Amino acid sequence: MSTGTELKRLRGKQTQQQMAFEFEGISREAWSSYETGRNRIPPDIASKAVNKYDDPQFAMELASEYTGGAWAPMLNGPAVDLHRTSVQTRTLDEMQEAYDAIKNAVLNIQPGYIGNFEKQDIEKSLDEAADAVTFLNAYIAVICKEYHVSWIKLWTRHKAKLISRGFLKMMGGKKK
Repeated sequence: MSTGTELKRLRGKQTQQQMAFEFEGISREAWSSYETGRNRIPPDIASKAVNKYDDPQFAMELASEYTGGAWAPMLNGPAVDLHRTSVQTRTLDEMQEAYDAIKNAVLNIQPGYIGNFEKQDIEKSLDEAADAVTFLNAYIAVICKEYHVSWIKLWTRHKAKLISRGFLKMMGGKKK
């Protein structure tokens, strides 16, 4: 999917004109251009939409788009089963595979001195970790949606926890 497709899904039965009015200062034509992908959704509009809809799928699609695909998108292919128990099982499997691969990666050798086998193990650990992150994101999204847990509040609490533990800095009085 694309952010435009997601925006159209979230719009539901409302017209583009109604959406443009709700988001103040946007024309119907601009809204249409976001939905069709002719224009990228500006960050301020994207932020308003994420907060308005509190929809994990939309938020993940935006993150993937705004990083040029360098983030895990919401799984939506024909082979994926997004039933909560299926996602839970697959997430646990992917986490175990990532754990095993990370455990096998030899990182106590300086990067300039590793051999091909060590490099392959390191790359495998990264691939497995990316798989785990993708399924963890899907797990969080599916469970938030099914159990009506706010995606925004979850990540807000998480950021506050990271700041309180010293893992994130507060920048300019804002949590970053």
